[in-house]
Amino acid sequence: MQISIGITNSPKELTFESDADYSSISEQLAEACKNNSETVTFTDTKNNTYIVTRSSVAYIQLGAVESRKIGFVG
Repeated sequence: MQISIGITNSPKELTFESDADYSSISEQLAEACKNNSETVTFTDTKNNTYIVTRSSVAYIQLGAVESRKIGFVG
């Protein structure tokens, strides 16, 4: 799943691929809000960890992984 996180006061977004599914990401975000956690942690497919301050999150976009096309695309 592709995850894009918009950061407040930043023109760029944090985008990465994750093996987690929609429901686990949603539950993780709901828990962070419910527990008033300062940070939210994500792990991508290459086992990199991203720690984001909850107060700096403008939006989170969850999308399907797009399959890569092989050959010439016209």
